[in-house]
Amino acid sequence: MIPDGLYFGLDEAEYHADLALGSSDLKRLATGPAEYWFGSRLNPDREAQETTPAQLLGKAVHRLVLEGKRSFAAAFERYPEGDDLLRTADDLAAWIKVRGPVPSWAKTKPQKIACILDMCEASGEDPPRILDAILAEAQADGRALLKGPDFDRIRAAAGSVLANPHLAQSFTGGASEVSLFWTDEIDGEPVRRKARFDYLKPRAIVDLKSISTGRRGRFPALCRRALAEWDYPVQA
Repeated sequence: MIPDGLYFGLDEAEYHADLALGSSDLKRLATGPAEYWFGSRLNPDREAQETTPAQLLGKAVHRLVLEGKRSFAAAFERYPEGDDLLRTADDLAAWIKVRGPVPSWAKTKPQKIACILDMCEASGEDPPRILDAILAEAQADGRALLKGPDFDRIRAAAGSVLANPHLAQSFTGGASEVSLFWTDEIDGEPVRRKARFDYLKPRAIVDLKSISTGRRGRFPALCRRALAEWDYPVQA
């Protein structure tokens, strides 16, 4: 349990692991206590929660807008593309054959990759782009790989937010991802509460939301629809 207080730089996973009630919990409790219980960490039979593609894109936009390009690059990467990319075992074998016969021990895909790396180290040549190696490195470093169109869409969305003159001062002069824990008293019982602010300024709390523009309609109308469908005013 995290003690009541205001926290700067608290890890997102640590924040979500705390059992205090956030706005999403309140929405579930208001619409159906059973639904809240089923998805809560209090349920011993709760299934593991996987990040949806929409949630991943939202996280990426948040990272880029709130924390900048360097932080974004540390957490997200464009899925590798290009004709020079070695994807299959046949691609790997073909690369080796250009430089000599494929060794008898290099039968599996990982063995072929190891063979290529050994050959490059011996010759001083830069290794080729190998899909499996790129994916393994990204996973080891904790970076999520985004498909090209999604990666470009995120950069465009973040750019439009930061270039908007009405929003120019929204993400300056404060701190991003600030967590707050406090205790309410309900019917004489203490109820622990929590909130996580996208961006906290001395006189404002800024909340960044992403919506899909795949629906038909004007952008302001789509925003109002999202506010209603996702009960965003509950957070206020």
